[in-house]
Amino acid sequence: MPHPLPAAPRLIHEAVAHQARLRPSAIALAHRDERVDYATLDAAPPSAYVDSAAAATVFFTSGSTGVPKGVLSPHHATTRLFPGRGFADFGPGRVVLQAAPVSWDAFSLELWGPLTSGGTCVIADADYLLPADLADLVVATGLDTAWLTSSLFNFLVDEDDPDRPCLAGLRQVITGGERLSPTHVERFLTRYPDCALINGYGPAESCVFATTHRVSAADCDRPGGIPLGVPVPETTVHILDGDQVAAPGAVGEICLAGAGLALGYVGDADATAAAFTLVPLGGAPVRVYRTGDLGFLDSAGVLHFRGRTDFQVKIAGHRIEPGEIESAARRIPGIFCGWRPGTAACRCTTSPPSACTRGTGTTRSVRSIPPVRRRPWSTATRRASGWPKG
Repeated sequence: MPHPLPAAPRLIHEAVAHQARLRPSAIALAHRDERVDYATLDAAPPSAYVDSAAAATVFFTSGSTGVPKGVLSPHHATTRLFPGRGFADFGPGRVVLQAAPVSWDAFSLELWGPLTSGGTCVIADADYLLPADLADLVVATGLDTAWLTSSLFNFLVDEDDPDRPCLAGLRQVITGGERLSPTHVERFLTRYPDCALINGYGPAESCVFATTHRVSAADCDRPGGIPLGVPVPETTVHILDGDQVAAPGAVGEICLAGAGLALGYVGDADATAAAFTLVPLGGAPVRVYRTGDLGFLDSAGVLHFRGRTDFQVKIAGHRIEPGEIESAARRIPGIFCGWRPGTAACRCTTSPPSACTRGTGTTRSVRSIPPVRRRPWSTATRRASGWPKG
């Protein structure tokens, strides 16, 4: 079943002000030795009135062109996520880590989650979240809730030292951004059975999450991977085959609708029109965001991931477009299209045309690049390099 619907207030600043009236002396923000209470946050309320559909935030993401786009998101896209009893607890007594860059939608999860719910937001001091940093924050601030990309989650599970465990003390770990590793999930749940592990799915265009799933040990044995879960409040998942609803249980493109959708891409009407389309559903046009992800809904309404409609991949939570890399590589002198007659159609866009052999019936010699043998990174090397970024 979907998560329960949220209650008012629907504006971010009103939600924070509401918490300030309920608990003015509670700590809202913490950074090093500084503490800011809720009463301080409510000292200067905004004088302008906006409704919940008004623009509130701009997130940046790469997208199908590989060029960062500004995703313009309204107030209710954020406030819908924190209804009081949602996919995670951000309320009084919870201490939530803020480590994501301000340009990512995860920043809204980490900041507005606790501030609109009555919890405390602890701001990480370092640019890169390493095991020792996380362990220190747990001890110093009582940190008990953290969002970790799946790559960072895997790294921390690998580096979790029995003599000084970096994940001990956490009561909620929210992860996602790419497919979860069942091996790492199983190790985490075995060692920390009392910690809630939540898989969150959703592009920035649907503000942080569209679906979430409380992960169990049994999920690690699923042949199709750990589920993406059920929709968050005021969000609907449609599985489409083109513009038609796919048959029940069939794989199709995951398309999202509801209050979480962005208003569009800043200054890019063409990209907005291509990504956010009207689809006839139930006899009426519905605005959806086409994710490019493939998946299906099972009989319980749980969403499962099954790949991409294109070649996009994710690395450490970043969208990577191989086609854009290929296009950029072709612009380098000496690198040419490797198309050969009788193979799949060439997708080369190289200019001038002489750089491509398409349609000539001949082949151009392409210099091969020998594979690079990589040595595994040691713990010391990873720490010295500051990888991965939190």
